[in-house]
Amino acid sequence: MFRLPESPRRHVIVGFQAGQLGANLDQPDSCTIGGVAATLVATSGTTGLAWKQIWIAAVPTGTTGTVAVVRSGGNMTHGIIHVWAAYDLVSASPVDAINGASGDPSTGDLVTPGGGIAVGHSTTGVAGTWTVGGLVKDAEGTGSGTGASVRWTAASKAKTANETLAVSFDQAAVNSFIAASFK
Repeated sequence: MFRLPESPRRHVIVGFQAGQLGANLDQPDSCTIGGVAATLVATSGTTGLAWKQIWIAAVPTGTTGTVAVVRSGGNMTHGIIHVWAAYDLVSASPVDAINGASGDPSTGDLVTPGGGIAVGHSTTGVAGTWTVGGLVKDAEGTGSGTGASVRWTAASKAKTANETLAVSFDQAAVNSFIAASFK
């Protein structure tokens, strides 16, 4: 569920992460945001234990809505959704999208245009506080599912000038992150 001001030029961006302990997890097939079919712009993971994705849709009307991510098959122990609003984008196509290199910290360079926005998210199964570089941490928390306790964070940054951001997510045992920029 999201609550965002309406605008004829509003796009809603969704970061999604799904995990499965000890079994294969199929990649999500589709996403709707406020009833509008979303476009997958970045994905990280393989059939296995986790997927991270970023989806976007033009959703100009409604101040609340439901995000629904659909996948066919495989059990999921936990899923986390992050929601951002972007207003007056030139295009829903990302300027850049990256999968942060595995490690602690997980790092990568993200080309971000002036007048644009960059978003990213990461998860780990280890307790601790997140440190985010290059983006501004929007939120972090702990979620739980069947047999899983997951630490998550989401971050974003509005840009006034063109810049390549050195993005990093650091928290005890980060394995990777996903990020995208739009204008």
